[in-house]
Amino acid sequence: MKTKKFTFLSLMIFQILCVSIFAQTKQKIEPYNAGEKLFYEAKFSKIIRGIAVADLNFTVENAENNKDFLIKSDAVTKGSLLKLFTKKFVQKYESTVSGTDYAVKRTVKRDEQGERVRESEALFDYKAKKVIYVETDPVITQIRVAERNVGVIATLDVHDTHFSYGENFGHVDCGVPIERYSWLPTRQPVVLDLWPWDDSPGTTYTTIATWDNKGNDVLWKGEVYSWSKRPEYMKIIHLPRQRDAVMEVASGIPPEDALTLDQCGWHRRNPIDVSRDIDVYRDYITSARAELSVAKEQNIRLRSGWFSDRSCCFLAAGRPVITQDTAFGNILPTGRGLFAFQTMDDILTAIDMIETDYAGQRKAAFEIAQEYFAAEKVLKSLCNRAGL
Repeated sequence: MKTKKFTFLSLMIFQILCVSIFAQTKQKIEPYNAGEKLFYEAKFSKIIRGIAVADLNFTVENAENNKDFLIKSDAVTKGSLLKLFTKKFVQKYESTVSGTDYAVKRTVKRDEQGERVRESEALFDYKAKKVIYVETDPVITQIRVAERNVGVIATLDVHDTHFSYGENFGHVDCGVPIERYSWLPTRQPVVLDLWPWDDSPGTTYTTIATWDNKGNDVLWKGEVYSWSKRPEYMKIIHLPRQRDAVMEVASGIPPEDALTLDQCGWHRRNPIDVSRDIDVYRDYITSARAELSVAKEQNIRLRSGWFSDRSCCFLAAGRPVITQDTAFGNILPTGRGLFAFQTMDDILTAIDMIETDYAGQRKAAFEIAQEYFAAEKVLKSLCNRAGL
């Protein structure tokens, strides 16, 4: 029996690396021993150092065929993390690992969040050896490739097919440099059944966002492109005074900016309070009147075509969306249910249209989600194009 302590950051890295290690079908690592047990304690490595947040347990057994190994693991939140989210989170894994080359054959996962339980199963077939890269935040990766960044290129080179949420790549109005790789467009898959229709009209134009990201601004051809939403909100800071609708943002906002928002008529919500679990997050979206959101400058100025995963959830809930133009209008229908804005007047026009025919706008929003974001359509297209 062994006892070790890992930092929280190390735990995250371990979870990522363990998949890569097990996936190497020709590289042998030190053999497992049936009956072996490992115990880990996950801790924060930043903000508040040394605070325990979860217990992790691993056990190794012989599989029924006495040739393979059965590795069981579970992670249970505790301490500060348990207090923060009020509910205990439990993740359980059971993986069948080859006794000859140590490749993972099958993994069963069980997630427990309070009374909510989800189970899933993955089967691994190494014959095709397809490795797919799906990028959710475009621009920075493409610029790093254009700059010949060795680390980024090495990461991308081990993948056979590359997908990106930058659906406007390659269009004449797109300023994102596309070199070396053929990026295929994809978008967020949404399980529509998980977003039931709520007949309540809602009262707020809102969204959930990170206010000010640090460290991801990028320099390209002598110009700096911001990764923060704060500058874009400041451009529309006086919006609440222009209409009677309630304008809100759920975001972690520093005191000086919070005071400015309050003075301009914005409502504010704690982002943790509205996203601490998936049910609360869904209820917040389905009880809104519409989404009003901005985008990051990188996607706006370079016109990547990026679209928000929150926005497609609002659409799935039948809630109209007003969001900043990233050129997604080249791919998705706009003007009814979904509105792209560049100026304050664009937002005001969209609000007036929503308020004039709210029922019709809700119907149009859901139809866009149904046609463009339904999981079965999005994932089928991705798999077909990847050759799966």
